[in-house]
Amino acid sequence: MYRDARDAVIDANPAALKMLGCARKELLSPDPSRPGWILTGEDGLPLRPADHPSKVALRTGRPVRGVRVRVIQSRSGNVRRLIVDAVPEFRGGGETPFRVLVILQDVTERKRLEIKLREDEEKYRTLFGTSDEAILLMIDEMFIDCNDRSVRLYGCSSKEDLIGHSPWEFSPPAQPDGRDSREKARAYIAAAVAGAPQRFYWRHRRKDGGLIETEVCLNGLVLNNRIHVQAIVQDIGERKRAEEEIQRSLREKETLLREIYHRTKNNMNVIGAMLSLKSRAIDDERIAAVFRDIEDKIRAMALVHRKLYESKDLHRIDLKDYVSDLAAQLAESHPEAAAAVEVKLDLEELPVPIDVAIPCGMILNELFSNVYKHAFPGSGRGEIRIRLARSTDGKTIELDFADNGRGVPPGFDLLAQATLGLQTLVMLVEHQLRGAVRFETEKGVTCLIRFPSKAFFAEEGA
Repeated sequence: MYRDARDAVIDANPAALKMLGCARKELLSPDPSRPGWILTGEDGLPLRPADHPSKVALRTGRPVRGVRVRVIQSRSGNVRRLIVDAVPEFRGGGETPFRVLVILQDVTERKRLEIKLREDEEKYRTLFGTSDEAILLMIDEMFIDCNDRSVRLYGCSSKEDLIGHSPWEFSPPAQPDGRDSREKARAYIAAAVAGAPQRFYWRHRRKDGGLIETEVCLNGLVLNNRIHVQAIVQDIGERKRAEEEIQRSLREKETLLREIYHRTKNNMNVIGAMLSLKSRAIDDERIAAVFRDIEDKIRAMALVHRKLYESKDLHRIDLKDYVSDLAAQLAESHPEAAAAVEVKLDLEELPVPIDVAIPCGMILNELFSNVYKHAFPGSGRGEIRIRLARSTDGKTIELDFADNGRGVPPGFDLLAQATLGLQTLVMLVEHQLRGAVRFETEKGVTCLIRFPSKAFFAEEGA
């Protein structure tokens, strides 16, 4: 933009018109009563006409550079921030300028960014200084700044005790896992610088030598075109002590629970032994058989408690192992009948709680008892097959018990004419396992039991 010796605008390019917010005609033939713009200083106060850069250049004959002003556009009310240079021009070696070249540089956006950056920095400084967590900044593995919480955490007198030092200088020689503190810290810092945020447990050492249990978060960030690492350090000493107390309490409860299982198993075995001794003293074989049946049931339940006592998981046992051991235990209780019967097992590993194991044990006890008593009269040889598996969709547990004995007469309905033992079996399946049972009577007797796995297992995706 050019101004003449009277400071009137005589020419302007489109960029100048845009910055001033007026048309060319308004600029070249201004209406004094309706100025196209208002000029103020950078502080927003009106600028005296004598202080306008172009007037100063005309008056002194010297260039005026870098004057920061605000232009309020009359039409829109928009405010533009400009840097103004005014360069006087002379004609024919004269000493008085005949015009002034006014160069306008729009720095509105730059100024907005500067203000935002300053505000963001103030916010960051406020958060940095008032945070309840220790926050430290590093460059090249060395602290360059920290907040007051960091000073208190490390037991220092001032920030200067931390600035200029490296993290491993406030750490014991080795971490709890045995790794060298310096090597381990440098690996974490390098990963953060490479752009991978880090979160890890770290043992620090205070200035007085005391140890601190902490959780550290490292993040890489760019400040002033340099890569920094921000460390947020949280004292987790209280939390760690609380976790250790919870673990100690859990261990005590596990020990107590194991003792309960152990004593329950022992008490049941004592009761079973007493019943066994009593049955031997009874001459009536029918009554003695009742005693043996009760003894088998008690030992089946005792086996569950033994398995729980021996298990790493105090709430579940592997049904596969339990069924296998129960089959061997019942064979020992019926040595003569079991000697002629081969037991074939097709079992899938299924961890189940006690609420499933005990009903299954009672059911199998009843089925084994019936087979040993009735399926193979006259010491005939035979076979028992047990299958345990989940259904294809994983929602159902399938337990099949089959023998190839003499079976039942044609048309005989096992469920309709069930003995007390079979009635108990059906009740266990339907009420405790919430399942269903049916019998097939071709080529011996097959008992098919189905019960929902969701009733007892917290399965993924269920």
